[in-house]
Amino acid sequence: MPILLVLLLFGSIAGGGYFYYTDTQNTIRQLEANNATLKIAVEDNQRTIDTMRENAEKTAELTAKLEADLEKSEESRNRLIEVFGNHDLTRLALKKPGLIEKRVNNGTKKAFDGIETISGKSAPADDSGM
Repeated sequence: MPILLVLLLFGSIAGGGYFYYTDTQNTIRQLEANNATLKIAVEDNQRTIDTMRENAEKTAELTAKLEADLEKSEESRNRLIEVFGNHDLTRLALKKPGLIEKRVNNGTKKAFDGIETISGKSAPADDSGM
């Protein structure tokens, strides 16, 4: 009977060791698969971070350019306000309508041409015959 007990004890220990070993190997395989998935996720995240950093730099450059352009535009606007403030266009138009009309028309055409140039669009053809 003691041999049977020893064999039973040894068999239990061997069976437990076998199950422990196979369970550990399965866990290792699962952890390796999880690790590979996480490595891919880290690489994707790094690419996303790099792209976001590049986009932020481009946005900062474009914002600085827009701010500079806005400042130039405001300076031009202020000069125009000063010019118009120094001239009484109503009085001049009443005194010399032909002169004022020509200058206003030329200035309007120049402004529209500038807008077309900036927007990249050309003026539609005027088919009205005027």
